[in-house]
Amino acid sequence: MKEEVMKTLEELGFQLTEEEGLGYSFDYEGLKCLWMYNEDDEEFLSICLPGIISMDDMSFPNICALMNSINSTMKYVKAYPMGKGVWIFYEREVLGEENNLEELIAHMILRLEMASNFARKEIEKLEAGDNEEEDEDEFDDINEEFDEDEDEFDDINEEFDEDEESGDNVETGDDEESDEDEESGDNEDDSNKVNEEEAKNADAKQEGETTGNDKK
Repeated sequence: MKEEVMKTLEELGFQLTEEEGLGYSFDYEGLKCLWMYNEDDEEFLSICLPGIISMDDMSFPNICALMNSINSTMKYVKAYPMGKGVWIFYEREVLGEENNLEELIAHMILRLEMASNFARKEIEKLEAGDNEEEDEDEFDDINEEFDEDEDEFDDINEEFDEDEESGDNVETGDDEESDEDEESGDNEDDSNKVNEEEAKNADAKQEGETTGNDKK
């Protein structure tokens, strides 16, 4: 079966490169495909797309979400974590289809291409979701800064109100002192008037006495 699969791939125009311990790789429309030959089961045919995305390029929850989306949506293909990346596999058993390998392999490759396109769109959605979360976090940070500035402004207003109240108390004290001074001034004026009246009365009395002496 190995020779038949190799011959079919070459007839389809693919140039095979042996990958030690893995199988044979070939390129299709910018995709690197890998035919993984199983020596223990010649009827088992497995073609995959290795490393469609690195584990380092996405968070673990997003990696799981990506594989779950591929596995639950796409037919015939499955995504698995392999090493530090995600691989997409199309695997099947070849029984009685040896004479139709060309159509079978072409179909498998097209399905893998469809899965790759689907995975790319899913990755974009997941990355867009991360960006939205980052924007929300940034907005929350801005709101927190605004709240802090608002609190600081309230503190300044409280200090200003306290200073204003203190100023009012000082002015009240000044007004009381002014009222006392005015009252004291009024008392002095009244005292002066009394003294003037007493002086006039004394002068009048002295004048009366003088006139009486003159008559005598």
